[in-house]
Amino acid sequence: MRKLAENMAALAKGKGLGFVSIAVALVLMAARTAAPPSLAWYKTTPTPTPVGFSQPPPPGGDDLEERMARIEGAMEQMDKRLGRVESGMTELRGEISGLRTDLSGGMSELRGQLSSEMDQLRAEMGQLRSDIRGNFQWTLGLLISMWITIIVAILFRSGGKGKGD
Repeated sequence: MRKLAENMAALAKGKGLGFVSIAVALVLMAARTAAPPSLAWYKTTPTPTPVGFSQPPPPGGDDLEERMARIEGAMEQMDKRLGRVESGMTELRGEISGLRTDLSGGMSELRGQLSSEMDQLRAEMGQLRSDIRGNFQWTLGLLISMWITIIVAILFRSGGKGKGD
């Protein structure tokens, strides 16, 4: 194909046809090579036979049946693939559902443990408060008794002496 395009370009230059004819030739060649496969398979040139020249097959001939068979085969394959995808999706949904139930069970178990730990902590804090309150009362009792003892000692010491003594 490329060689043919080069030959056409050289021929157009040699005859002085100009740039337009070269561009037209190249566009036609590109269109012919870029034709869709359905058109590329269609025979446009007659082929010699023992009787004479054969004509191209009619558009609704055997090619259509072959294409339909290929399309039906492709549809069957797509149907099978879709079935596999749907079964995979069903399995995935089941796994996700199982994970959700496991996760919710684990979360509720964790909440129960957290609640029991908080209850234990509250009980310990209550015990510590009562211990601190008891220690405060003992300390306060000792301080008051020490003050009373000191005051009584000062009073007796000063009370034993007279005014003139």
